[in-house]
Amino acid sequence: FPPAPASSLERVLRHPQPQFLLGLTGTPERMDGRGVLRLCDYDVAYESRLFDAIDRGWLVPFQYFAIYDPTDYSQIRWTQRGYIEEELDSLLIDDTRAELVVNNLSRYLPAEGKLRALAFCSTRAHAQFMTRRFNELGRKAVCILGDTAPVDRAAAMRALASPASGVEILCSVDVLGEGVDVPSVTHVLFLRPTQSFSLFVQQLGRGLRPAPGKDFVVALDF
Repeated sequence: FPPAPASSLERVLRHPQPQFLLGLTGTPERMDGRGVLRLCDYDVAYESRLFDAIDRGWLVPFQYFAIYDPTDYSQIRWTQRGYIEEELDSLLIDDTRAELVVNNLSRYLPAEGKLRALAFCSTRAHAQFMTRRFNELGRKAVCILGDTAPVDRAAAMRALASPASGVEILCSVDVLGEGVDVPSVTHVLFLRPTQSFSLFVQQLGRGLRPAPGKDFVVALDF
């Protein structure tokens, strides 16, 4: 099941009228209340939560660091749909903040091997800005957006995974949070305010996949 039950999915499920429906999801609850458990009559056959999956070795542990960020979000308006993008950009598209991100990242680099980071940004403009600033500050980055061609998206992920490639960071907004499989990711960078706990866990989860020689993933939350 996807994170939210779209109306098209519900129509498909009604069509065969199965006597028994078995669903699998990584997001059983959502902040908006539109969970998928009701599609299975709230009958949970098996459940494994995040820390249980880590204990079982299905996921790697994470080291979480909350980085002090002087950005003052009280300056911008909050609506029912969240922050206004233009006002959020006015705060986050900032050279000083970008330098703070890069300087802190340099403190938590892998002891050996290549840096492979996913940077979750707030808007298209923010993702493009951070990609440019990462490159200018010595960290090769690539930007992936919703309209990035699938072949280019796949090439960027291969480059991030490849030890021979110089690509160290993928910047995105609402793209890399789900369905991305780069097990060798070493760092997850939260460069945006995230109101949804489910979304936060989805983003963190992109770095939790096991890989040879991978003991943990580093999560830097700005």
